[in-house]
Amino acid sequence: DANQPFLVAFGLDMQTSTILLTFSKAVQGSQMQPTYITLQSDAAGTTSVTLTGALSTTSGNSNLQNITMLSADRDAIDATRVIATNILTSFISIATGFVPDVTGNPSVAIALSNGLQASFYLQDRLNPVLLSANLDMSANTLSLFFSKVVVAATLDVHGIVIQSAANLTGAVLAVRLTSASHISASGNATLINVTLGMQDT
Repeated sequence: DANQPFLVAFGLDMQTSTILLTFSKAVQGSQMQPTYITLQSDAAGTTSVTLTGALSTTSGNSNLQNITMLSADRDAIDATRVIATNILTSFISIATGFVPDVTGNPSVAIALSNGLQASFYLQDRLNPVLLSANLDMSANTLSLFFSKVVVAATLDVHGIVIQSAANLTGAVLAVRLTSASHISASGNATLINVTLGMQDT
């Protein structure tokens, strides 16, 4: 069989950062090249992110294959705020030879300028979690590290309380930030830096 395999359809499970691929024939999952995949905001590739690797992939021979994205690639996609926000902004393109079929025929490319739209999309409903914080009083900055990309401009500094102990009991000191403090830079990222105002220091 000299016919090249081609991608018939794909889906996105943003809850698990998984790309689901359906090919025209069985391909060798162990030979997939994740860096050949680009996810884009529309068929024309107006905004796009090319994968730098994969956390995991399926390895068997089948027309159905899955790729779990690296967290760095997932963060890059989320930071665009326009790729894979719903099924209408979920498109894929792949370079020639992304994966061979069981007899070694390379898969057909999908051009960046003619991306394939997702036929399945599962929204990510997991809320971002504050993983850690770093308070630097010499620089008057508070660095907040989140589990996923957040929109810095939406951070309300009035909701931040800096306290001397984990539990507000007894002689614990606490300061709620005021409008004197502000976000150092806007944008979408897993790290937000807050510059503390004089009133809050």
